[in-house]
Amino acid sequence: GALTARAEVAPEILRILAAAVPATSRAAVLARVDARLATTEPEFVLEAFPGLSDDDPGREIASEVDGFVRRLESGHYFREVAWDEERREQRAFGDESWAREMDDYLARSATVAFSGNDLLAAHLYARLLSAFRLAPRTGVFCGPERPDRMVESDLTEAKRHYLRALYRVVPEEARPSRVLSELISLRDVGDEAFGIADLRDDDEEVLPDFEAFLARSVAYLEAMGPEDGGREVRRLSREAAALAHGADGLGALAKRDGGGHAEAWHDWFGALVRDERLDEATRVGRQGISVIADIGYRARLGDRLAAVALRLGDSALAVEAARGAFRARPTELR
Repeated sequence: GALTARAEVAPEILRILAAAVPATSRAAVLARVDARLATTEPEFVLEAFPGLSDDDPGREIASEVDGFVRRLESGHYFREVAWDEERREQRAFGDESWAREMDDYLARSATVAFSGNDLLAAHLYARLLSAFRLAPRTGVFCGPERPDRMVESDLTEAKRHYLRALYRVVPEEARPSRVLSELISLRDVGDEAFGIADLRDDDEEVLPDFEAFLARSVAYLEAMGPEDGGREVRRLSREAAALAHGADGLGALAKRDGGGHAEAWHDWFGALVRDERLDEATRVGRQGISVIADIGYRARLGDRLAAVALRLGDSALAVEAARGAFRARPTELR
């Protein structure tokens, strides 16, 4: 039930480790590695079927799915990249039956999810959906369309089933790190705009302790740096803040990140307008125009502030905002 590290990969692991460890610390790290290599224990162990007991009937489909994804990843279905006369472009040729197999396994995974076996469903979906992250790599998929268009399954719904199943099986305190990291890594699978609200919204069942999850998610995303997910982390930070605390949550995020998070200022302004807190919106608009670093976002906030000022009958503010937008990005229309 486990896979152990092969001896032949150890040199590559050591090379990666050496590049990442500061020179002043390498001697101490190598001493620890030598001590571990002197033992007969494996360097690390990966559970082949995490959480599934040896007699669990789900191990059969889990094994089938694992075998299918391994074949796909190894290039079993791929033959070559060649010119397609009909489409007048280069594309990958091979055995396109992988798409039918993928649809079949996704359908069986959905059946498992609907049966209430969250642990098995999460395992199956994780293996299947992760394969689509290899779409940019030559030598994996084949067919006249992008891999996500080769299958008939709704990958956005599959992602929803997966993340909701994962949410239910992960301990409450670990949910933000596990669920959100998977949401980020699967951004390009299905609808890339899929977010936290999509995870929550379902006609059949409300996820347990979702308010606590939101609060933890806000803190988890705040602690992540740009290198941990970049634009996607920022998008989810705004969504989590809005879901947890509304316009005030977005305001806290915008002020914390300063002028570098222009979208937070726009979302804060928009939330205040929707809540009919127009006086606050005008103050936020004025402040945003002065602090937002990106000139395009700054100019668009000026346009939005001018529109709100006209709605309030404040012509002086409308002119001020319009001038700010023009100074940020002069255009003939402005």
